[in-house]
Amino acid sequence: MAGRTPSRVPGAAPGVIRAAIYCRISLDRMGDRVKVGDQEKLCREVAARRGWTVVGVYPDNSRSAWQRNRKRPQWDAMLAAVDRGEIDAIIVYHGDRLIRQPWDLELLIDLADQRGIRLASPTGDRDLDNPDDRYILRIEAASACRESDNTSRRVRRAHERQAEAGISPCSRRPYGWDDGGRAVRPAEADVIREAADRAIAGEPWSRIARDLNTRGLLTSTGAAWTHTTLQRMLLRPRNAALMGTAMNPRVDQAGTWEPILDRDTWELLRRTASGRAEPYAHRTNAPAHLLSGIATCEPCGMPLRAGGTTTRAGNGEQRRTQTYVCDNPTCQGRAHIAMHHLEDYVVGAVLRRLSDPRLAAALTATPKSDAGRRLAALEARREQAVEEFGEDPDMPPALLKKMLRQLSEQIDAARAEIEATRTRHILTDYIGLSLEQWENLLLDRQRALVRATVTVAVRPTGRSTGRRFDPGRVHVEPRAIEVG
Repeated sequence: MAGRTPSRVPGAAPGVIRAAIYCRISLDRMGDRVKVGDQEKLCREVAARRGWTVVGVYPDNSRSAWQRNRKRPQWDAMLAAVDRGEIDAIIVYHGDRLIRQPWDLELLIDLADQRGIRLASPTGDRDLDNPDDRYILRIEAASACRESDNTSRRVRRAHERQAEAGISPCSRRPYGWDDGGRAVRPAEADVIREAADRAIAGEPWSRIARDLNTRGLLTSTGAAWTHTTLQRMLLRPRNAALMGTAMNPRVDQAGTWEPILDRDTWELLRRTASGRAEPYAHRTNAPAHLLSGIATCEPCGMPLRAGGTTTRAGNGEQRRTQTYVCDNPTCQGRAHIAMHHLEDYVVGAVLRRLSDPRLAAALTATPKSDAGRRLAALEARREQAVEEFGEDPDMPPALLKKMLRQLSEQIDAARAEIEATRTRHILTDYIGLSLEQWENLLLDRQRALVRATVTVAVRPTGRSTGRRFDPGRVHVEPRAIEVG
């Protein structure tokens, strides 16, 4: 083919064609590079037949060439080498490995106008300086682009048909399920339920992830859990037999498989993750003491924080005592109390509450709730009302406001009903808990049990009590148990 001699950088041997090999496969789920390796082998055979010198191999594994927003790092690196005059020719297994979009070709042609680049493959050569070859390449690029668009349309329509039939496709095996994402793996399902209960009870996601890793319970791909991957897995709608993804759940569309988590549990997980489930939501600055933020100062109602007081013993030695204190500067009483005395007293009240037969009866009598389903339907109705009537000039504002207020009240009621089921998740496994068992629990679970069973208020120190612990200063009230 006719064409000008490729340009060279200083020091390049005359007559030597410096070739780059570009390899690509669109998806390589298991990290298998055999297909890319086969492409490189065939391209090296092409270079050997032509007497070209291979100066670089640029493999893009699992990279799409037709998506506009998809980066191809090795493609970009190769173009940079062409622009620097370090490459005279590009060898590729097939044209669609190199170019699937017209703008890729035009970028190459622009570089060819400056540098003079040849393209080669096992099926033949193309000269980017030759008008006829440019014409053929542009037709091939347009055809590849059209095929990509058709494939995308077919895949999208197939997914829509699956969604309409209540089938949620999965590209890789989801944890808790078989490869098709429809049959439950019992052992992994048990892990999902355990992790869900722990998260709902207030245990930090990262701590749950570390514990699972320590026990050798890894992800479906054999990787270690992280805060992010654990949360994404637990919030996956598939677990509750719903369509969509963790980031975009379709709560109004049910799947056709059996759930691992009931709907209310899944909704509680969503509320826990979003931070709207106070006072049980996980914070990154998790308290280090049992009653910090739980016990309150009776005069002002503010939560007590951990602190300390220093006293001097008769022998002159200083003694540091940990306390719970009110640090509200406007409080007239500012309660403070020895930490170990208050904790021992409250733990006794919690264990008595957990041994109360009435509590066990209330938990076992809990009816099946459909609050999660109702909440999803109500939220969808509210969004639809805003979308349909928000800018409708014929809709009286007062009527729209009334409609939205009624929906919001029903949504709040459904959320409260779901939140009430949190108590069941926290308490069910701890009825009749002993002191020894209590001491073996993690602090997060202990705090969750305190929150779920009692309220604690501390009165200021009276003149007659001095520094002695006075149980009369501590008001511990059993919480009313509403479990849905």
